[in-house]
Amino acid sequence: MLTRTEHGLFATHCPDLAANLNAQAETLKEVLAVSSHQVQQAILQVEGQAQAPNGDAKARVQRAAHQARISIALIIFASMIMAILAGVWIMRAITVPLKEAGSALSRIAAVDLTGDIQVTADDEMGQLFTIHAEHASSAAPVV
Repeated sequence: MLTRTEHGLFATHCPDLAANLNAQAETLKEVLAVSSHQVQQAILQVEGQAQAPNGDAKARVQRAAHQARISIALIIFASMIMAILAGVWIMRAITVPLKEAGSALSRIAAVDLTGDIQVTADDEMGQLFTIHAEHASSAAPVV
């Protein structure tokens, strides 16, 4: 181990060594500061790049949700139109034969048994028309 003496190699070079060590320490501090700054910049850049896909993913999710809402609205609208059309068809399937039955019954009530009752269906309304036609044809010879 070197000791400081008044006369010797170490004593003459000690101030130079201290100055050199101080200069190297300052240089090391500057390099560390620059490196630290560069690391912080790299971290910020990586964070920005990491957030960019998240922003893209968020935008894709928002577009998909918007398209899903539009699809659901269109399905609901189409279902409502189909329900209305089915209701109109069912209403006509019931009311038209009922009107025909009403007019046939009105003729029978007026003792007009000459009208012909047309049976066009095989459902309950068709059965009702068949019974009325049989009733009218059996009552015609009596009147």
